[in-house]
Amino acid sequence: GGGRGELLSALERGARRAGAPPSLVLWGRFDERGDDEKALTAAIAMRSLGIVRGVTVVASQARPAMGARLARGQCNALFDDDGSVTVGAGATAAEAVAQEEGMARCEYLAGDEGVDPRGAQDRVFATLEA
Repeated sequence: GGGRGELLSALERGARRAGAPPSLVLWGRFDERGDDEKALTAAIAMRSLGIVRGVTVVASQARPAMGARLARGQCNALFDDDGSVTVGAGATAAEAVAQEEGMARCEYLAGDEGVDPRGAQDRVFATLEA
């Protein structure tokens, strides 16, 4: 507690004891709210510490392709080229319009070329089998 990194240190020690660390699949909205971006930042930190082997991101919300571009841009901004980002399922048209307006202000939005072209199911199973 107290922000001193004790939890991450304990997770790191546990991963070393377990041998090969597990892969992590992060399913999220990745929109202007920012809570899934915080989770992705933590996942990337855990990968860099060796707590997890790899991070696969599935963006799933009103505009999943836009959310995937946001997640890929975040990985790029955090110098994480190893993470895989793919597109999941979408939602309603009204939610899509609101999200696109919010995303237009994002300075690190990646292009479509950084998003894994495989569907979410194929990408998740590839991660779990690795």
